[in-house]
Amino acid sequence: LLERLEQLNDQTVAGRSETDILWEMLLKMGLPLDLQLEHFELEGESFIGVADRTKVISTQESIPVSALEALLDQDIPPSELVVLDSAFADDSARANIATLYKERKDDDGQPVCKLKVV
Repeated sequence: LLERLEQLNDQTVAGRSETDILWEMLLKMGLPLDLQLEHFELEGESFIGVADRTKVISTQESIPVSALEALLDQDIPPSELVVLDSAFADDSARANIATLYKERKDDDGQPVCKLKVV
């Protein structure tokens, strides 16, 4: 039972490369695979910008909260951020970041950036 629970907790398949995970994320976002991708760093963490960074993907297994906050603090934040579930230390960290992303609004009262956890 414990082994099965561990398998459910980790959504990534063992042996998958960062590129495999990226393609899967792009497909889940409904995006074509021939988009221009831009690798960039923020707060020392690697991110992948899609469509002039209007959408950002992280394939990192762990991301500090400061890097996720820094994405929102950019002059032009992305409209969508997709991260792995395993990037969060625990459920509390995931809930705190989700709340932060929901509370950060633009001038029209809409969330600045949609957070998607896969």
